[in-house]
Amino acid sequence: MIAIAPSPSKLEELRAGLPNISGWESDIAAVTNHNEPVFLLKTNLRLEDITAGFACALHMHQPTIPAGAMVA
Repeated sequence: MIAIAPSPSKLEELRAGLPNISGWESDIAAVTNHNEPVFLLKTNLRLEDITAGFACALHMHQPTIPAGAMVA
């Protein structure tokens, strides 16, 4: 079986005047909390010949917000 993400609902750009950077928790849980395997039906790679792999993930980090003026 292939995991298929539910079509996302529309989120407002701002919530209480702040950027809306959350609110997808239930959609993420629906995709990630299952026991079925997730795989490609077809690939042009010879999987039996692959002995090492590499992946890169992009993470969103909160910006640093200064607590106040710096004192020298």
